Amino acid sequence: MSDAQTTQKQYPLLDILRFAAALLVATHHLVGTNTKDDFWRHFLPTGFEARPYYSHVNEIWFIGYVGVEIFFSISGYIISVSAMNSRSAPDFFKKRLLRILPALWICTVLATLLYVTYDVLPMAEIVTRFLRSMLLMPFGPYIDGVLWTIIVEMAFYAAVCIFISFVAREKIALLGYALIGASAIYWTAVTLFPGLETQLVMQIARRTLLEHGAFFGVGILLSVWSRRPYRNWSLVFLVIAAIPTYLQIRASVQHVYVDLGDFGATLDVWKPYLFWLLSAVLLYISTVLADAGYFRGNYSAVRKIGLMTYPLYLIHYTVGHFFYAMLVRFFDFAPFVNSLLAIVLVVALSFFIARYPEKYLRRLLQGPFDALFTRFGSILVLSSRYRKTV
Repeated sequence: MSDAQTTQKQYPLLDILRFAAALLVATHHLVGTNTKDDFWRHFLPTGFEARPYYSHVNEIWFIGYVGVEIFFSISGYIISVSAMNSRSAPDFFKKRLLRILPALWICTVLATLLYVTYDVLPMAEIVTRFLRSMLLMPFGPYIDGVLWTIIVEMAFYAAVCIFISFVAREKIALLGYALIGASAIYWTAVTLFPGLETQLVMQIARRTLLEHGAFFGVGILLSVWSRRPYRNWSLVFLVIAAIPTYLQIRASVQHVYVDLGDFGATLDVWKPYLFWLLSAVLLYISTVLADAGYFRGNYSAVRKIGLMTYPLYLIHYTVGHFFYAMLVRFFDFAPFVNSLLAIVLVVALSFFIARYPEKYLRRLLQGPFDALFTRFGSILVLSSRYRKTV
């Protein structure tokens, strides 16, 4: 979700890992939960007879939801490095907005056009969801359900911005400790006392990083692992992180099991958890290899794959289901084939968005954002204590 190339070093494995995480989520929605989710039928003519999705129901297609947790860990790593290389706290937040908003606005407009064209919802509801999405308001529903993760990302950016304003960026590991510790307390409490986990509590926990903070914290600690002053405590908190990360993924498994149960399939918590754990190991390995200078060649092609990850994540659900419906309407391949082709189409569209309109819109916004943050940056974020490690 953020730029992988945050320093002069190259991290091609990180770009590949981000793309794999996006594909996991797209597969989960377009192959896995598509078995029950009839959202794609909104894009078919009234009365159009489409055979139900039926084939290849297997837990492997549902495990893809863990791609979200993988994204959060990668983001924790990237954002901590970005904070260390920003000139000031306002500069850091400006970079995050310029990374998030162009693709968000483009993909939101695209999804909204589909909603309007096919009368998916009443016009008043579409307008409301459109405004919530464009303004990244903290509470949905949004034009596309996946935007809840962007709200969580923005909460993390805000936490980093506040931390480096009032503490110091060279102590970013402390934020990792805090996120892991708070998340461990939250998940332990709601596990021991299930009555605490009301709808309101869950909504607050999601937006205050109690629910997913440990994943960001792991990414932060992996980014500072090579710095000796934090190595021992980082190891302690990485071990502690096993508690909230496991419990959060277990809660997600229980939610996904509702979809699987209708088809006689099962999903245990250890497979997705080990999947996430493997991604964290690969994240660390990619860092070690980059620091050792193994990636000195030209990785521009891999970099393009990394840059298309964010648009792919944003459009895969609404636009992906639209592509699936069009394949059903005009070609009527086997449902499983339709799903795979829909994924191929959203990948191609994501590459186009990242290559052209997103880049163009970011250039248009650069000047106004520079002027805005130059004038009001000290008001938006107190940066008097912002320091850089030499």
